[in-house]
Amino acid sequence: IKGRAGIKKDLQGTIDHGIVDLKINIDESGNSDDLGYEIGNYVIKFKDSTGNISTSNGRFSEILKRDINGKWMMHSTMFNTAEPPAK
Repeated sequence: IKGRAGIKKDLQGTIDHGIVDLKINIDESGNSDDLGYEIGNYVIKFKDSTGNISTSNGRFSEILKRDINGKWMMHSTMFNTAEPPAK
């Protein structure tokens, strides 16, 4: 995904598929020179086609890199659900 338009397009699909709430908490962040990081957790709520709301939660980490203009840009992101595997 590149640029604001790409991010918006990617997230719009998620919203269109039933996301009703998203909470992101950053537990730790820091930087050294041109690299930075964030570690945190999330809770996301979805509405299915019958109107039932389900909740998923998990953790994430992000690596940020400063571009040539000094702006922090997302370099790498990883999300892991805390939900047990489906049986």
